[in-house]
Amino acid sequence: MTILRFLSNLPRPTSLLRVNVVDRPNSGEAWLQTQSVNTWPGTVARIITGVSAFTALIVWFFWRSWKSLERAERDPRYLRRRLLLMGVFYVAGAVLGIEQVATRKQPVQSLIGLPIALCFAWFWLRSASRVKVPPREPQ
Repeated sequence: MTILRFLSNLPRPTSLLRVNVVDRPNSGEAWLQTQSVNTWPGTVARIITGVSAFTALIVWFFWRSWKSLERAERDPRYLRRRLLLMGVFYVAGAVLGIEQVATRKQPVQSLIGLPIALCFAWFWLRSASRVKVPPREPQ
């Protein structure tokens, strides 16, 4: 009961609900009562618009990922290009980290994750080299 009283005495942030602590006599319990607060209709519209836009962005992202996966299944050149891109990404990160340590902009301890990055780079580049690409047909 004392915790609820403490929480009810804290400064309230602007919210959609107001909370009041009500003591029930002879029971030793405290209940929370809430009252709705009139909000500006634009606030609700902004919330709905924001959530809808974010949902549309997530759906678009997954749709593009699905299409990319389907294309990688059909086109071995595209698959190899994607795997090479991932490998080069990890190699570039490793080179950048080594360069930062060599120029003393970062401490040597920042290279602790270098073996993991190199393993990822090796995995992606090895996977790209194992993709069988048929020769191009003359036009």
